[in-house]
Amino acid sequence: MVSFLLALPGVFAGLAPVALWKEAMVQSAVLSALATLVGARVLGAEEPIRCLEAFDIAHLRGGETVASKVCFIDGKPFKEGYRRYKIQTVANDDFNAMREVVSRRYRDAGEGEELYPDLILIDGGIGQLNAALDAFTQLRVQLTDIVL
Repeated sequence: MVSFLLALPGVFAGLAPVALWKEAMVQSAVLSALATLVGARVLGAEEPIRCLEAFDIAHLRGGETVASKVCFIDGKPFKEGYRRYKIQTVANDDFNAMREVVSRRYRDAGEGEELYPDLILIDGGIGQLNAALDAFTQLRVQLTDIVL
């Protein structure tokens, strides 16, 4: 079960795809270290936050929409968990793109084939957060806490 879902507006805004991956790695490392070291206390979690996943949506050349996911375990990049998703259902629609990528990523976890992270970061605002929440609702996943 996911302990926290966190939305961070504009964390990766305005970056080209290659820069996006590098910046995602740097910023997520900082966020992951923060979550690991003090996040449990700040967020009021009973257990330490060990696994973090972060999502962002990007538009390539105005035509292709992609999402990226970075993963950190115990504050260190877990590159085997990094993913890039080509959005299949929509173009230039961040909200539906976020709904799609969250659904695709956590569908297997809902069937017990994978584990949920302790913390999920959503790069965006209330619209992206609501889209992610809608995806979890469709997957019948109960979130314990949501932080904006």
